[in-house]
Amino acid sequence: MTTVQLHDAKLYYADIQTLMQNGMIERIKCGYYRLVNETDYSEASMIHQLFPEAILCRDTALFYHKYSDRTLAAWHIAVDKNARKTRYNLDYPAIKPYYWEEKLLHIGQSISVIDDCRTNNLRMICFKLERILLMCKETIMLDILQ
Repeated sequence: MTTVQLHDAKLYYADIQTLMQNGMIERIKCGYYRLVNETDYSEASMIHQLFPEAILCRDTALFYHKYSDRTLAAWHIAVDKNARKTRYNLDYPAIKPYYWEEKLLHIGQSISVIDDCRTNNLRMICFKLERILLMCKETIMLDILQ
């Protein structure tokens, strides 16, 4: 939830601070909070909530297309090159943004359904397999050689 949503619910700064001190909500980043006891919480749903315009790419897209079984060290997302760089500075979850021109960003993308055990089939934007393979050809070659 965002600060605006909390303000709409008549919860202001002092109320938010009290809820954080009591351990009821947790600050994700400036202006974004989550309930601590949420059962449907996952990194995928957090990424989708924080960056709805982001496109899953490279290792993350390979993982969700089930072409890689590597544990993800960071979420690889493609975003507009004109986006504020500080928006993607998070302690958790780890994010690796790739900045693309807007006209190139939307080539070869599709809506993918991510089957996450904590969410009900989260729909996120992901690059199609052909574009992912072109982006990750060095990584794939290293995997084959090992």
